[in-house]
Amino acid sequence: KLLTFALALLMVAGCSNNGGGTATPTPSADANTDGENTGCTITIGLVTDLGGIDDKSFNQGTWEGVVKFAEDNKMSEECYGYLQSSADADYIPNLSTFADQKKDLIEAPGFLFEEVADLYPDQKFVIIDTEVDKPNVASAVFKEQQPSYLVGVAAAMKAKEAGKTKVGFIGGVENPIIERFEAGYKQGVA
Repeated sequence: KLLTFALALLMVAGCSNNGGGTATPTPSADANTDGENTGCTITIGLVTDLGGIDDKSFNQGTWEGVVKFAEDNKMSEECYGYLQSSADADYIPNLSTFADQKKDLIEAPGFLFEEVADLYPDQKFVIIDTEVDKPNVASAVFKEQQPSYLVGVAAAMKAKEAGKTKVGFIGGVENPIIERFEAGYKQGVA
């Protein structure tokens, strides 16, 4: 029950990022390397995607949610940490490091992590921004088109105020999530 409660709190706190400042520095990611949770009610590991821990997006918001949960629950810094992924090749080793340490919960913001769930079927994962239909994975997904609709409305209003008739959208990569952002944005502009 505590793990379910922790998962819910982490998802809510991570989504409530205020977008300002930089991420809190990590406690040691190597804490509890012996697999024992001595002194920790729950251990949490966050593996970032390529954006970095201070990306002002999913990585940072998720980390701030972990830190807030830890502070609210008076968790020692040895009970949580993150590993930075600097290249695609870092994902599986970083996730595996935390799984080998037997963290109670491993969080992975982004949609590039789902394959590791098969390698550790007894490990609990939270995957943010994609749906993974596996018994050991909780998927935190959002309705991207809703906030991007409001951004589209704001862009259209600013363009009109400036006497302009065009706005733009740059999605970064082509995938269903970005397509939903774009669809919401376009509807807001219209």
